Amino acid sequence: MLRIRQDLRGGESSIGAIVTSVNRDNDSWTSPYLHRNAYVGAADFRHRFKGGKYELSGSADFSRVAGSAQAIASTQQDATHYYQRPDASRFDSTRTSLSGDAEALQFGKVAGKVLFQTNVERRSPGFEINDLGYLRRADQMSWSTWAGFFDRQKRRFTQRFQWNFNWWQYWTTAGLPEERRSIPIRTRHS
Repeated sequence: MLRIRQDLRGGESSIGAIVTSVNRDNDSWTSPYLHRNAYVGAADFRHRFKGGKYELSGSADFSRVAGSAQAIASTQQDATHYYQRPDASRFDSTRTSLSGDAEALQFGKVAGKVLFQTNVERRSPGFEINDLGYLRRADQMSWSTWAGFFDRQKRRFTQRFQWNFNWWQYWTTAGLPEERRSIPIRTRHS
């Protein structure tokens, strides 16, 4: 694993990259279950502006796993990918590799009493990082937003007050809606 990051503009901006590699010398017992190799490469950035009050960040990730047809078939059918779904990508039991990508873009206000953040993410059906990372779901697009008021000043009856609103929605990459929620939250600490 290799991670590099360079801060710019006195820490107000940064660019980075990561590369991970897993290579196994599988035998007849492990070959049906484990990928022979798994590679991930990603690039990311973060940029703060308006005196550090606002932030724009994003990333682009690429993955490739290879192994026996049985190991790749198991990956296609596991709960992260569900290639066997009727509306999903086509399951292929003869494949010996699987490749994918993921992208994310996020914008928000990160300083002051009123804060917000909105982000869009997309992960292709073949995106797979579970050999050296953790991914719950591929084949997904999402959009989430939250906004809030944060009063951190001690008052007579409260030490801190917070109100925020959260909204998110998930789709498959083919556009099938999966989940949508909105939740207002209020907390007061006395």
